Amino acid sequence: MNNLTGKNNDPIGIETLDSISEAAAFNRWMFSVISPALKGKILEIGSGIGNISEFLLKEKQNVILSDLQSEYCDYLSQHFKNNESLISVEQI
Repeated sequence: MNNLTGKNNDPIGIETLDSISEAAAFNRWMFSVISPALKGKILEIGSGIGNISEFLLKEKQNVILSDLQSEYCDYLSQHFKNNESLISVEQI
């Protein structure tokens, strides 16, 4: 669980993302479906709290993470700050 619950402009979204973050097999499956198509630098649009981002970065993909919510971008920046494959986090 992240530290965003109750501090965010998207209470339903964060609740949903938190629930999905606990579904490890589902997240692994989603990544396995998209991973064959991933080449080069990747822009993940709507990264949320990084449920799929985590897999991208573990695979040493060069990734730009993004989201509409500044709270999510701040969280992603902090959570993945030491990952050498992270290019940047952008609010879009």
